Amino acid sequence: MSTTAKQIMQRGGPQSLEDYLFLFPGACPECGYRQVVDCKRQVGISMHGEPALETKSWRECTRCHHRGDISVERTSAQWKELDALDSPLTETPCRVTSPYLAQEQSDAIPEFPLAKRP
Repeated sequence: MSTTAKQIMQRGGPQSLEDYLFLFPGACPECGYRQVVDCKRQVGISMHGEPALETKSWRECTRCHHRGDISVERTSAQWKELDALDSPLTETPCRVTSPYLAQEQSDAIPEFPLAKRP
């Protein structure tokens, strides 16, 4: 039987990092921290001789600085659009919430403690 949010909450909340990440799938997979930064950068590139816009985005933990997988999206563009396009890094701080819990329930669960690493 798989663990559900209801079962985790009936046990008094998350007891392990696995439980915590089940409730907060957007939290840092390394330390469970929910204070993250969504990062995004756009760069003009040439793809097979044609202009293109490359957008890279990722999520970074503000506690352990784990960087999630980088998502890359390429869209076609006009050369004139790319001239001054190399955009600075955009960083948007956010707090991860649970898709299974109400906002008040999410806020009531403390951050997962940082595990001591050898």
